[in-house]
Amino acid sequence: LERLRGALGEMEDLVTGFLWLAREQRPGLELDPLPVAPEVEMLVAELSSRAAARGLDIELERRGEPEAVAPRAVVRIVLGNLLRNAIAHSERGPVRVTIDVAGVRVVNPLPGAEAPGVDPQTSFGFGLTIVRDLCRRFGWGLELGPDGRDRFVAHVALTPPAGPGDDRGHQNE
Repeated sequence: LERLRGALGEMEDLVTGFLWLAREQRPGLELDPLPVAPEVEMLVAELSSRAAARGLDIELERRGEPEAVAPRAVVRIVLGNLLRNAIAHSERGPVRVTIDVAGVRVVNPLPGAEAPGVDPQTSFGFGLTIVRDLCRRFGWGLELGPDGRDRFVAHVALTPPAGPGDDRGHQNE
């Protein structure tokens, strides 16, 4: 029953995210800043059994209190997809999640040729596409890629770019 509730919550968040992507920018639409650390902590708690089932640990380090000017569902979609991706594509642990004043970083070991439990025929890769689109929509920086030390790094900078010359919102896309 708990897994069903969790899946329903994920679906509701996903629908909300799609609606935000479809919505046109409207001047005057005010959103309150959302504390991100509690959302990350909830996601880690929700996904820890999925990680444990794959023999992985999730390590969470909290170095700051970032905020996102976005709906809660959007924050959960972006960060939840990055965390689920790290769990799905790791053969060995740990998956490290770091929250700092600027955003959230998820680091996982790169898998060998094929991660166990990931069927390329059923994994369509829409998660990172949705993450990229939502980050672009909310002006967040997104960095995805290997770090040169056999790890994959996903970093979301939740602070929008400072001005027209600042291109942090569109790195590595």
